[in-house]
Amino acid sequence: MGSNASEDADGRSASLLGALAALRGRVDEFFRAADAAGGLQCRAGCDACCRVDLTVGPLEAEALAGVLAELPAAARERLSEHAGHPDVRAGLRCVFLGDAGRCAVYAGRPMVCRSQGLARSYALEGQGDLPDVPLAALRGRAGEKGVGACPLNYEDALPAGDLVLDADRVDEVLAQLQLAWARLHGLPPLARVALRDLAAAAPAIAGPDAGG
Repeated sequence: MGSNASEDADGRSASLLGALAALRGRVDEFFRAADAAGGLQCRAGCDACCRVDLTVGPLEAEALAGVLAELPAAARERLSEHAGHPDVRAGLRCVFLGDAGRCAVYAGRPMVCRSQGLARSYALEGQGDLPDVPLAALRGRAGEKGVGACPLNYEDALPAGDLVLDADRVDEVLAQLQLAWARLHGLPPLARVALRDLAAAAPAIAGPDAGG
């Protein structure tokens, strides 16, 4: 009985991580479309939006731990040391931001990082449940109240409506996944994990060079 319950929990955990990966994929697809349309200046070294102290929900923390586990031990040690950097401790830069302006966990960066640079609409309109989000459902509408954009990318005007991300929709879906993860693992519904704490614990995460 206990074994079956454990397997069921593992299966649901894997399903939620898969749903998070799918949502990230949709946002990445949206970003590629906006980039192809021209105007985005987001490149390695453009790190103004990384000068922050971020937290994530436990589901995204678990996904990030998986990315950290794929790093060599030396890289995880460096991240742990970087967690004690004065600027990181003061909240002046993300712990994963390297000296060359590159993200150490770029492939697994949190959702908030993936949407930075885009024009984003925050006019929430409840659209129901949705683990599988079609790309069209993430499109906002330029010109409506609540649309914001990075001034480095859209200095003069907002882009066309189909290039405005419905950030409320993304946040809504992410919140549903986070809540399901918290319930599954007996965590507070609004639990948060600091990225610097994840980095500090990185050496303890079994990596590809772990023995056994």
